[in-house]
Amino acid sequence: MRSNQVIFGVLGLALLGGCGGGSGSGSVTRIAVLATDSLREDYDQIWATVTKIELLPSLSTDAAVTLFTDPNGRVLDLRSLRSAAGPLYTFLGEASVPAGRYTGVRVTLASTLQLFATGSTTAATVALAEGSSSVVLPFAAPRAFGTGEELVLDFDLARFTLSAGRLTPALALGDGAGIALAERHQNNDYHGLVVNLKGLYPTQIFTLNRGNGQSVSVVTTAATAIFGDNFLITGQVVTGEGRYNPETNRIVASAIEIKGSGEDDPSESMGLSRPMAHGVASAINSDIGTFTITPHQARGFTLLQRTVNIITTPTTHLHTDGGRIKDKAAFFARLIKAPHIKVEGTYDPATNTLTAKHARLSDLSNDGGWESETHYDGDDTNHDGLVNTTDDADNTGGGGHSH
Repeated sequence: MRSNQVIFGVLGLALLGGCGGGSGSGSVTRIAVLATDSLREDYDQIWATVTKIELLPSLSTDAAVTLFTDPNGRVLDLRSLRSAAGPLYTFLGEASVPAGRYTGVRVTLASTLQLFATGSTTAATVALAEGSSSVVLPFAAPRAFGTGEELVLDFDLARFTLSAGRLTPALALGDGAGIALAERHQNNDYHGLVVNLKGLYPTQIFTLNRGNGQSVSVVTTAATAIFGDNFLITGQVVTGEGRYNPETNRIVASAIEIKGSGEDDPSESMGLSRPMAHGVASAINSDIGTFTITPHQARGFTLLQRTVNIITTPTTHLHTDGGRIKDKAAFFARLIKAPHIKVEGTYDPATNTLTAKHARLSDLSNDGGWESETHYDGDDTNHDGLVNTTDDADNTGGGGHSH
């Protein structure tokens, strides 16, 4: 990519408009992120950080409505948000939107993007042009949001330009194709405080207070791997994974880790601030407990290399896909067979090394949709999702479904 060329292609971000209208009432706008298949021959990964998304009111005296905000930003590989079937979606949040008319959307980005050209192992860090970190997409005319409407925004790379080594981004409206399909929604991390818990295990519904005035409804199913400190109860801090279901306006949790009392900050911006890499493992050395990851999701550090070195220690918590804690030998035996993994810990940029505090296997064969995922482990021979001595003989304690 030469610095005086226009970058061709389209990357996309989608906002899903919810219930709207009605004097004195609010509406809910649900947010997801998508990308098209543009630039797939030119780039393997395109990492951007979204820090804020706002609706702009038609009256200049009214304040902008914040749809999503995170002071640390949500890091996205825009290139990964596309499959052979079409665009994929990543849910960011939902917010109450006052009734009224809006003239556009403003998206605020971090000041740089990291671009991995096809086949390159090193990222090119490209700075945004001065004054272009906030990108405004004006609507053709002021508009309100009604029930079930979708508002889709594309990062329109056909109009992205590079000048003097700096990037000027642009937005356009898109159509949100396939957004009702479960397979178009990615699993993502969420963190916060459990409130308004209802139902009995395994099917429970609660509100997750994520901090910064944001919350989202979450549902667990028999397939949800729940592990950590005791039972799921109101007032706990949790970190979860799940996909957004636009039909129910909920996150369907695939996994929930319950934090111990005082173990973690309830704010998502703090709770998800630790370095994390989620991707495919390679160069696995079970003897010394090391491997590398090629991430498709990352946070808490700037990804400048295509792979990240991972070190486990005797204090690393080693979890299976179902949440069980394994010893080193059992864990690495599984990792070699199914090398998708998520790792959290501390990152050293000098050596491009993440020292793992937590590592959890991610068996992609278990993913079957919003309500049909199974996170049973290979030694759970009766497929009840439970930790017990009859079918979890090598379990070393903790983990599993708490109930």
